[in-house]
Amino acid sequence: MGKNLILVIDDEKISLEITSGALVDAGYNVIKSVNPEEGIEQAVNLNPGLIILDWYMPNMDGLQVLNSLKKIKKTKEIPVIMATGIRTESEDLKHALDAGAVDFIRKPIDEIELLARVRSALSLVDYYQKNREHLKTIHKQEKQIIEQQTEVYQKELEFKKHELVNSALQIVQLMDYTSEMVSKLKKFNLNTDENIPEELSSTIAQFHPDSLKQRWCEFEKQFEEVHTDFYKNLITDFPDLSSHERKLCVYFRMDMENKDIAALTFSTYEAVRKAKQRLKVKLRLTSNDNLTEFLNRY
Repeated sequence: MGKNLILVIDDEKISLEITSGALVDAGYNVIKSVNPEEGIEQAVNLNPGLIILDWYMPNMDGLQVLNSLKKIKKTKEIPVIMATGIRTESEDLKHALDAGAVDFIRKPIDEIELLARVRSALSLVDYYQKNREHLKTIHKQEKQIIEQQTEVYQKELEFKKHELVNSALQIVQLMDYTSEMVSKLKKFNLNTDENIPEELSSTIAQFHPDSLKQRWCEFEKQFEEVHTDFYKNLITDFPDLSSHERKLCVYFRMDMENKDIAALTFSTYEAVRKAKQRLKVKLRLTSNDNLTEFLNRY
């Protein structure tokens, strides 16, 4: 948009020459049009910095021209000053301003008033453009900050997911180790006197399955940090799930193998397989539905 390029649309040639002459003398470049349709075309092709538009014209009045300009993408932001010698009532001027005009000037044109209103309109537009550019810069900076924060969050989330998988594997390994250790300790216990040492009893108790509840709580806390509101959303849809079934949902949500789940739940592979089928029924899934994919929605 050429700031010093002004389009004047007026079907009265004398008024057109007076207006354009005053603007040229003030240092502005002027395009003249006595035809409203031609004026719209010039506005689209030349993209002036300001349009001075006569209101009363035959075939297509100024308000119709203004409405047309505001509907065209290339011209809707161009400021328009309405010039009128007939439509001078406050209600008429309000219509023009509501339609998108930035100002008005009464005819016959007074050169001093004309130049004052032109400078005012161009200054106002310049102010809005500068502020719009400033807002664009701020928006761009905010977008960059959000993108950086998102990247940091994604990295943290990936790290937590990695920790979660490691925790699950550690629990599985601990279960294998615990099971083997308890078996050995019980055999050893059978071959000792009735008065078994206190240390041995303590060791057996330490590896009892109940002692793993704390590890599960820690694991569950990590899981909820990664998969926020998983339990809340799941229970909202399926409130009748038991505590054991909710745990199974966590394991299947992580796509764990049946054998690993069996170790964690002190069950057999077959028991886990059957529990999985029962869980799918409770979640209203068919035997062919993928349980992990379904739980990933939560």
